[in-house]
Amino acid sequence: AMPPVAKNSAGYLVIENRGDTADALVGASVEGVRVVELHEMVREGDGMAMRRRSEIALPAGGRAELAPGGLHLMLIDLARPL
Repeated sequence: AMPPVAKNSAGYLVIENRGDTADALVGASVEGVRVVELHEMVREGDGMAMRRRSEIALPAGGRAELAPGGLHLMLIDLARPL
């Protein structure tokens, strides 16, 4: 749950590539969200920083896990709480 006045949030999911060829997630959209960006959390010195990514790799027969503290969808300017 998120505060009703929050305008940004994050999206988490697992994406499986069941094919024989590597692929990549290069964008996403979410109904009611103005901007969705691909992001990752990375260690920077003694802390963590969030960085935008141009893609998330999906190896052949593999998966990408978007989870707190790592890869995620950044949901910007929500029209309503999730």
